[in-house]
Amino acid sequence: LTGSSLVQAMPAGNSRLLRFPDICGESITFVQGGDIYWVPAAGGSALRLTSHAGQELYPKFSPDCRSIGFSAEYDGTRQVYVIPAAGGEPRQLTWYNDLGPQPVRGGTDYRVLDWTPDGKNLLVRANRVATYDRGGRPYLVPVAGGMETPLAVPETGGGMLSPDGKTYVYTP
Repeated sequence: LTGSSLVQAMPAGNSRLLRFPDICGESITFVQGGDIYWVPAAGGSALRLTSHAGQELYPKFSPDCRSIGFSAEYDGTRQVYVIPAAGGEPRQLTWYNDLGPQPVRGGTDYRVLDWTPDGKNLLVRANRVATYDRGGRPYLVPVAGGMETPLAVPETGGGMLSPDGKTYVYTP
């Protein structure tokens, strides 16, 4: 895991494949080489926020742009974490076992999709459909800690909340 003293800049010319970008205000976060980076929207050097050997994926800014929720594979399973956008120690939010490796196009477990407008919860797709191990369902994961709450949607692929947080738009 990365501490704030270990934040590193990405060398120029080393940006071959940037994945899962998210923008908030004047900041952009993305994944490169399995690590999460932050860069000003105006351009400049990207700062690496994570450096664990496991994959970090799906970074999403909180509504106030101060935190980044993401999925990570630190202890053999994928879980949900949050980290300050300026760098620091990631904090684990979920503790339920994931399904493990999925077949090609099988999707991923514990995929961070969005934040609630008040910044109190992360919207996460978790593979917890009892009759189908590749089937996912949306859950709200409290950033302050606690149990996840399922949304009233039986199964989902990707999705996001409306700006007021009252509607969930998704792909079944």
